[in-house]
Amino acid sequence: MQKCHCAGVSFETIVEIAKEKRCSYIQVSKELGVSKICRACTNYVRTYCESVLK
Repeated sequence: MQKCHCAGVSFETIVEIAKEKRCSYIQVSKELGVSKICRACTNYVRTYCESVLK
């Protein structure tokens, strides 16, 4: 899985915005509505973002 299908947001986009805003991917995810509806991507988004933002 490479994006939140419910919100239509790729994990890469979350990381890019977090870097631009200098904030956490969690904050960006909340603002974009990621993992709010079906929550199927919750673990995937966390794993991806934390691995890229080390």
